[in-house]
Amino acid sequence: MNRVIGNGFKSTALALAGAALLVWGSAASAMPIDFLGLDGTPDPLVEGYQFSAGDFTSWADTFVTTDFGDPNEFLLSGADTYEIMGAGPDKSFINIDAPGASVGGTGFDTTISVDAMFDSPLPSASTLVMQALFGGAVVGSDTITQSGTAFEAMSISLVDLAFDTIWLFDTAAVGDAFRIDNFNVTVVDNTGGGPVPEPSALLLMLAGLAGLGMAKRRAKA
Repeated sequence: MNRVIGNGFKSTALALAGAALLVWGSAASAMPIDFLGLDGTPDPLVEGYQFSAGDFTSWADTFVTTDFGDPNEFLLSGADTYEIMGAGPDKSFINIDAPGASVGGTGFDTTISVDAMFDSPLPSASTLVMQALFGGAVVGSDTITQSGTAFEAMSISLVDLAFDTIWLFDTAAVGDAFRIDNFNVTVVDNTGGGPVPEPSALLLMLAGLAGLGMAKRRAKA
């Protein structure tokens, strides 16, 4: 009876380990940050990414809201005046600091994506810029120009380059409030170590390995 239970446990452990290895071997990505459950939160810290208006002393923080008739939580840009890369004053600005010192680098392919939209473009169309920076220098960028109010995808691809900060800002002198949602960063390791594992995949693999160890100890007993 104990042997049957042990065999069943071992099979389960093998299945867990196998599933973990399959996830490990696939393209790994952090779960998209959609700000769910954070309504009313200013300058949120989510999955290690710090979202802010760039000035922690400013009254115009970024904040998570369901305003404008949208029932899904999104991050609304901070509305204040900043000097962006010497290009003159811009309003509506979101600063995103990466977790740790940086993300990506030599031997890694990194994709940064976000859905963005303006709430009330003035006067007829506005341009939103997304920049990836490392050490204060721009390493990648994307732009959208729209006169409507619908989410559009923005994306930056970095090959062998790291980033430590993401900037999103409106180029208009008047400044238009904008929102972002579904922020996501995917990092793939090309150095031979395989894709960077998701935390859930790592936990699954550890659970499988632990189960195999317990199965072996039971078999010996």
